[in-house]
Amino acid sequence: MSARVKRGKGPKSKMTKWTYRKKALPFLSEDFEKKCAYCLDPDELRHPNQTHVDHFNCKLPEKKRHRYKNLMLACSACNLSKLDKPVVNHYNPKLRILNCTEENEFQGHIFEDDNGQWNGITPEGKYHLEALNLREECHRKKRKMRKGIAEQIYKLCSTAI
Repeated sequence: MSARVKRGKGPKSKMTKWTYRKKALPFLSEDFEKKCAYCLDPDELRHPNQTHVDHFNCKLPEKKRHRYKNLMLACSACNLSKLDKPVVNHYNPKLRILNCTEENEFQGHIFEDDNGQWNGITPEGKYHLEALNLREECHRKKRKMRKGIAEQIYKLCSTAI
């Protein structure tokens, strides 16, 4: 299964706990196409200070924690929901937060219903949605709104031809 997000090389200089955000943010914005790694909200729907740089695995030792491959572009809601949750559940190693730079979470783990709600297919998908609060009403409403806009654009394009 291929990754949903193709990660670039990132910054050339070393990142520390004081510099990782400033150095990584422009690269992450490009790699993630300015969308949150978790809920897929585009940056147009949020204030610039609501774009966060998330440490995917925040339990790594400091030198590894700030490496580019461990950083994700996240909206404030997802980053604050995730906080310092471990990537793998201590009680059940099958339950984990899905990494969109290594796999596509929507191929086999998660599907979106007609109402814009995301549903887990696998235990991993269910854990991912629960750990990040991605089934909250605010996320569902935004997905439903985006789907409606996409349908309107499709309708306009198909009638224009």
